[in-house]
Amino acid sequence: MAEPELLTVEDASRLLAVGRSTLYQWIAEGLVPTFRLHGVVRIPRSALIRMVETQTEGLIASATSIEERARSTPVVEGPDVRDQTRSAPASNSGDER
Repeated sequence: MAEPELLTVEDASRLLAVGRSTLYQWIAEGLVPTFRLHGVVRIPRSALIRMVETQTEGLIASATSIEERARSTPVVEGPDVRDQTRSAPASNSGDER
């Protein structure tokens, strides 16, 4: 069975695994293009796929940029915390009464 080319908000939210209110917010923000057919909001499947691809490309680019900056940042060598022994807490000299 072929998948429908026009999705309802319910179908699209299920497909994206987000709540309907989140999808309506994205629609209001202009992230997801829609139109009305017989008074019902419809979302073209192709537009939804493009939106996901665009958002994913942005996330991948951001992650790549962060990784590149992390690799180019020099590592500062310091004492190995694991090699340091903890000093014993100062003991009271028995002045407790």
